[in-house]
Amino acid sequence: MEKYFFDLPVYRLTKSKYYKWRDETQIRPHEENWLSVRGRPMPQESKNALDQHVYEKYGPWEFNEIIGYIRLYFLGSQIRGDYLSAEKSGIQLVVEGCSLIEL
Repeated sequence: MEKYFFDLPVYRLTKSKYYKWRDETQIRPHEENWLSVRGRPMPQESKNALDQHVYEKYGPWEFNEIIGYIRLYFLGSQIRGDYLSAEKSGIQLVVEGCSLIEL
């Protein structure tokens, strides 16, 4: 059995795309609704409460958007990687020679 030396996370979205999605779909609609109903911008205290609620519901990008890992290990003089996903499919990556082997 090979010894791995690093697990590299694979994300569904980049950090900037995740926070853009979150702001556009979870925060901005509430701010626009507040403005249309109340006729004034949302107070900072309410914005802070909304931000906290969205953070608790969706969590930070670093831990929330991981869809798999690439487990890196040495095999002789090669660095190889096994892709481990939530779908339980396996793909083996070989750095030397840049080949990709599906299991």
